[in-house]
Amino acid sequence: MSIKEFFLLTLLAVATTDLTAMEQSDALTTDAKVEVRVNSTLYAFEQLPTLAEVLEPVALKQQWYWPASKLFRLNTVSLEPQRQVLLTKLQHIASNSTPEQQNVLLALQAEVSGWQLAERVLITVDYDLARIAPAKNPRFTPGTYQLLLNERPSYLSFVGAISSSVRLAYQPATSLNEYIKNIRLSSFADTANLYVVKPNGEVVKAGVQLWQSSQLQPEPGAMVIIPFQVGWLSDEMAEINELLITLAVNRVY
Repeated sequence: MSIKEFFLLTLLAVATTDLTAMEQSDALTTDAKVEVRVNSTLYAFEQLPTLAEVLEPVALKQQWYWPASKLFRLNTVSLEPQRQVLLTKLQHIASNSTPEQQNVLLALQAEVSGWQLAERVLITVDYDLARIAPAKNPRFTPGTYQLLLNERPSYLSFVGAISSSVRLAYQPATSLNEYIKNIRLSSFADTANLYVVKPNGEVVKAGVQLWQSSQLQPEPGAMVIIPFQVGWLSDEMAEINELLITLAVNRVY
């Protein structure tokens, strides 16, 4: 065998080995039972991983604020039909409303149109707890997931029956009532029935007339839903409020 022939055969062998490795890598991704995109990085698992196993590669890379972590399942329930119902109702009511009502309804319609939605998995995402407490270390079921890890948020979000959605700077030891004083409420906002979507997805009912609101201190990263008064087009507004809360819980942000 000449040197030239040996060189060509060696190149062919290397190319074949690289191709086989790539095919195996692709097969692992394709056949993986669980795929989790942690922020922007995709991890594939052949075996069903626990929460601690999913978090392990990234847990110590930054000072994550675990209470604001969110897990979403991407390949199951579609929330788009509910979004479209809400958008249609907002458009319909706006077309028969006063200028103030119309501005608020259309502003909310534009806001919700831009939301990324996915099914929220309501579990506690905390690496330290997952390592020491079996009850806080669930095993993933087959599927595709998005896991959002964040540093401590510096704001609260407000959406609903207000002139436009707004973020306010988070203030430690500040009650919900104090935040509401800085929000431009519409004349048909139902401040007696506010809803706080906590960063972990839990929904807490409050209201400026309830004693709990003077004690409730929203966590950084929480979203406050200011619903519409149900007395105004009661059935439709009640459904709009319910849809808004559902979509807010399942908003990817």
